[in-house]
Amino acid sequence: MLDQRAAQLFQTILKYKFITMKQLESITGMSRRMIQYDLQKINDWLDDHQLAPIRNRRGYGLVVDEKVNTIKIDGMKTVLNQGYDLSEEERRCVIYLLIFIQNDYLPLQQFISTLRLSRNTMIELIKRAGSHSMYREVSINYDRRRGYFLSGSEWEIRNLARESVSKIYHLASGMELLAQLYNSNQHGKKFFEVFIDIHQKLTQIEDTHQIKYVEDNAKELAAYLVFLLFRINACTKSDFPRHIIHYYVQHLCIEKTQASEISKMFIRLLGVTSDQDEHVYFTTLFLGLQLKEDHLMRQSLPEEREKLDEIANQMIRRFEQLSSIPLKNRNFFKKNLMMHLEPCYYRLIFDTSVYNPYLKSIKKEYLDLFFIVRYCLKHMEKLIHKTISDDEIGFLTLHFASILKDEGVSVGKKSALIVCPNGIGISNMLKQQLMDLFPDMDWAPVVSVKEFSQIDEEAIDLIFSTVPLKTSKSLFVVKPILSDMNKVKLLERVNAETKGLPIHFQIEKIIQVVKNFAEICDEVGLYEAIGNVLISTVTGIYQGVSPMLNDLLFKDEIQFKDHVNDWKEAIQVAAQPLLDRDFIQPSYVNAMIETVENVGPYIVITPHVAIPHARPERGVNQLGMSLLHLAHPVEFVEGNQETSASIIIVLAAVDNKTHLKALRQLTELLGDDENIDEMIRASSVEEISQIIEKYSH
Repeated sequence: MLDQRAAQLFQTILKYKFITMKQLESITGMSRRMIQYDLQKINDWLDDHQLAPIRNRRGYGLVVDEKVNTIKIDGMKTVLNQGYDLSEEERRCVIYLLIFIQNDYLPLQQFISTLRLSRNTMIELIKRAGSHSMYREVSINYDRRRGYFLSGSEWEIRNLARESVSKIYHLASGMELLAQLYNSNQHGKKFFEVFIDIHQKLTQIEDTHQIKYVEDNAKELAAYLVFLLFRINACTKSDFPRHIIHYYVQHLCIEKTQASEISKMFIRLLGVTSDQDEHVYFTTLFLGLQLKEDHLMRQSLPEEREKLDEIANQMIRRFEQLSSIPLKNRNFFKKNLMMHLEPCYYRLIFDTSVYNPYLKSIKKEYLDLFFIVRYCLKHMEKLIHKTISDDEIGFLTLHFASILKDEGVSVGKKSALIVCPNGIGISNMLKQQLMDLFPDMDWAPVVSVKEFSQIDEEAIDLIFSTVPLKTSKSLFVVKPILSDMNKVKLLERVNAETKGLPIHFQIEKIIQVVKNFAEICDEVGLYEAIGNVLISTVTGIYQGVSPMLNDLLFKDEIQFKDHVNDWKEAIQVAAQPLLDRDFIQPSYVNAMIETVENVGPYIVITPHVAIPHARPERGVNQLGMSLLHLAHPVEFVEGNQETSASIIIVLAAVDNKTHLKALRQLTELLGDDENIDEMIRASSVEEISQIIEKYSH
């Protein structure tokens, strides 16, 4: 069964004869990886219905079989609608919107007929919806004259309605459901008629002010405004809390922003009779809307832009500190980051929720990056005194992943394709062997040589083939059935290619050592057995399972010392366990010291904790971490208490990715001040180790 996101993507593809992956990314706002995930679901669904899969043809893009195109008119919408039931959260949204636009008596039967639930089930669902809405201090009430109605601040009631529209909008048939809800409650203009009119007025605003909003955001806003205008025209008094209006006008000065001028023009175009309160409210809507290009962005006043500029600088510094990934083009990165930060900042200030339909996939694909981005946003949270939602963090994580990809840093899974001209049985056997060997890769369906010639290679990172191919991608020619030795050699080649980590098993040397102590009866069998053990070990360490924090910070890597003479000695002492194990070279210690001398005490990432590190090519032999606990803190800038640290954690990364899981767990640990206090108070390696163990999962 298709989920909502895959079904919505399917409908988007069906609108076009040909569409490229890049065009789909632009239209849907999804990452290429998400589109690939959902395409696989769609093709599985097509296969279940005995229909040809969607192919990605070179020079054309995604091509849909004619038979699939013929059923889209007759039965596709029906099939998609039958394949999905609303969740309880989505049903709550339906309840809120039905009440939001009620202008007459609203009986229980209205909900029952819309959601097709029994009377008792509906009563219980409305009760739970009322409890849930209390987080916005909005309640669902009932009296005999009005039926069901919403009580609370009009500002919060609108926020609840907008959040509900957003969640329904992103369903596969969300617009149809919104139309059904709207049309069921009035007899004037229909939903799509009003929607098109509002959307055209938004386009007029863009043309007049020479700006361009992100298309999907503008459409979602237009869908919400259909409901809002009905409520305003039904003479619902705005009745906003005075302190909110005063704060936004006097403190944030939003009436001096370009968004204020836009809202004035837009209100006139809509023909809405408005007072200052409505003007302020519409201004907040436009301030939270994302613009498409940075050079067109003049939303904020200079004071707010200065604040946002500092937030962006802090985020970038913190990201480089934590991830050990230096950004090559920081100005370009910052420019793009600001495009996302500004509307996010205002949505948080105005307490306007944003719904991220891709959040689950983002966490699955970029979990480590997600937690690092969350930690980087701590400064922003302190500045605005708000907790940033996972939905907002998810969008920013996608932004980071996209920019890192442009800089040649891959933080997601690599996509792999198998080309095999053999039959289905052999092809599936090969795919299973490769999936077992490289479980951290995304595996596309096996294709034939002929099918490969029609595939757009842009979305593929690695190709495994049983025959030689002409391709610009990394190609690994393999046998249809892999022996243990084939697997050994393949692991060596793939790791050297993808991670810059050549693995040399040196089985011959191991066998020679065995010969010195025992007689070998079956040298070939022993060779294969040793190879098999090494394969399973290396697969776990280097491939599918990124090391966790406790895999890197062993008890032997944790030291306690009363004091050091200066910060240079602190780094030298902290790094000693890694030197002793030959994980790093002396040049890496010098590089860490040089970095602090050149860049400053950026390694003090949070009060009392420093994480010195340098580039892998400066002398890292193997991924590792070590920790030094100082009874007397050391200052990285003499006389500056803010740069003092009692906990020094040395990070030796071999690439831009392998250490991210451990780093994510470390940021979770350091995100709680109590953990830092516990580590400082600790008097034994065991106590530190127990804290580390809690976050190694």
